[in-house]
Amino acid sequence: MSRLRYPLFMTASLALILAGLGCAPIVATPPPPPVVAYIPKFQFPIPNTAVPGSAKTTIAIVQATPNNQAFNTFNSRFVQDLQNVLVARGYNVKGPFPTIDDMTYSDKKDSDFILRYGLSGNYIFTNVKTTQSADESQLPPAEEKLIWNGTYTSLLGLPVKNINGQAKYFSGNFIVSSKINLELDESLSGEKLWMKTIDISANPEPFDTSAPHAIANNEDPTVALEKTTYMDQGMTNALNKALNSIYNNAFTAIWNQLDPMELRDLKKQADEIKSKKRF
Repeated sequence: MSRLRYPLFMTASLALILAGLGCAPIVATPPPPPVVAYIPKFQFPIPNTAVPGSAKTTIAIVQATPNNQAFNTFNSRFVQDLQNVLVARGYNVKGPFPTIDDMTYSDKKDSDFILRYGLSGNYIFTNVKTTQSADESQLPPAEEKLIWNGTYTSLLGLPVKNINGQAKYFSGNFIVSSKINLELDESLSGEKLWMKTIDISANPEPFDTSAPHAIANNEDPTVALEKTTYMDQGMTNALNKALNSIYNNAFTAIWNQLDPMELRDLKKQADEIKSKKRF
């Protein structure tokens, strides 16, 4: 059922009329207290440090390009820690390079491997429910359009919006699924020698929205939140906590997979390719 939204002065007048008729006006639920922003650390505690250069292997890093804003800070810190982790593993490191084309012949010749990595991910909401109501006037215009079809009804000669929904606060779980792709190529030929795809997903992060969002009448709360036009601080905090977990999961995978002992046979293959192939 559509619901009429009255201008402020009409709402006050109606409240007075209702009070005169013995009906108490509706009191809006106060908003929740402000939410403090969670700042992700994006730090990986290195388990131990090998003798510098002890792996007798040089790895050139080609830096990944993030595909969305949320991963920008993540990726800038990621490539710094990636260098630190490889050095702690005993490797010599070159780069990072934006692309392979940015590497000179000397860079490639003096490296054993080119390490390329990629991060992918998506998120979903689960166990979503509404927690309290708010006034539709608190919604941003883009959000209000989700429950207003642009039509008006005349009341006492004045136009009022036909609002087909409500403004609500939500709670639920924020689940971020993510994978890291690791690839080692022979540095001169570019021949792919080794590739791994590893699940680094975060555990579900609970959230409470710190601002109201639109929900249509009889709409499922999860569907409503998936259609929302913005992420408030409560939702952003859950995302950042998940990204922080993904960051540590990614480096745990890198630490385990790039063990110098495990790559010794791979280095022999790279050396064999260099010795047999003309460039």
